[in-house]
Formats: sequence, structure tokens, C-alpha cells
Amino acid sequence: MKPTQYKPHFQEGLVTRLRPQQKDSERFALFVADRFVMEVHCELLAAFGVQEGQVLSTAAQQALYRAEQERQARDVALHYLKHRPRTAQEITRRLERAGFDASSIQSVVAWLQEHGYLNDEAYAREYARNRLQHRGYGPRRLRAELQKRGISPDIIETALAEALRAVSPIAVARHVGQKHWARLLQSEPDVRKRRRKLLNYLQRRGFTLEVAYAVLRELA
Repeated sequence: MKPTQYKPHFQEGLVTRLRPQQKDSERFALFVADRFVMEVHCELLAAFGVQEGQVLSTAAQQALYRAEQERQARDVALHYLKHRPRTAQEITRRLERAGFDASSIQSVVAWLQEHGYLNDEAYAREYARNRLQHRGYGPRRLRAELQKRGISPDIIETALAEALRAVSPIAVARHVGQKHWARLLQSEPDVRKRRRKLLNYLQRRGFTLEVAYAVLRELA
């Protein structure tokens, strides 16, 4: 869903018509003084008490428009969250790409956090645990990927510390290193090149040079 692309002109007047939309019967076209103003969801019309025949002030129309923008942004965010958990920054960027204004985005992010749809702390803990134990990523790569997703440094360090209490970097590096070393034994006959490739591989996965050398000494 894209936000309303036009900026309505608001002027106090009589609500002359509320016309249901053909593509979505829950949305209505609002006419004030026989002039189209905006499309609004039926829940917002009910919440604002908007009915045909009543006078709708300029301020009320502006508030209704802002609420409609936020509702559209929330629908986009919730749809985006269906696929997998997201961070606050990922939601913000998605809504920015969709064209929503900063005020609507800020309100929606706050609403999602308040209702438990967004939780950067829980996201970081699960991401670090999963990528460490099941993907074989080292602390440096985990830190970089969480930073890229907009997680704050203090949350990242807490999540990493918790994940590393369950399994040590050397154990993870040893596990992924053994698999890669077995492949190198088949594909790289030169011993020095084989050793260097293993070190580079472990560093790319986010392990320190010290950990990489420790694994190399065990395997070679």
C-alpha cells in the first residue's frame, strides 16, 4: 500500500457524502460541501464520529487525514513483519521507501514497539544465538550485521555476551574450520596456500586472527 499521494485541501463544511470504494468496501470517499477530500477507513470514520449531514471542522479533517496516513503506514509495517522479525530501523526504512512522512513513521514504530511487534533487544538476542550456533558466524561478523540493521551498540554487546556464554568462539570456529579444511584438502594441494585460505575463511566469518590461528594449529 502506498500513502495518499495528494495533499487534501481542508476547509470546514458539511459532510455531504460518504461513498464506499469499489475495490475496498471498508474505505470511503469523504466529500465535504460536495468536494472530495480524502479516502478514509470505516474504523476511523466511526472513531471520529463522522457522518453525513454533520459539519466537519478544518482541524477535524486534518486529524482524520493524519490518522488515515498512520493507519496505512501501520498496515504496510504489519505486512512487512509477516515474513520475519524486523528491527526498528528496518521498519523505518521500509516505510520511508513507501513514501510515508516522518511523523507517521515515528508514530507507527512507537505503536509497534508498544504492542510487542518490534523489540530490538529480542531481535538481537535471537539473531546472535542463531547465527552463532547454526550459521557458524563469529563475533565480528555478528556485530557488523546487527549494526547494519540499526541495532544500538549496547544492545549488540549484551546480545553477543549472552550468545557467547552458551558457546565459545573457538568451538564454533573449530566446527566450521574442520569442514572447510576437509574441502581444502581435496582442492588445494599447496600447504601454504591451504593454510592461508583457512585463515582468510575464518576471518571472513567473523573470527579474530588469534582464534583462526588456534584452529589452524589444531588442524594443520
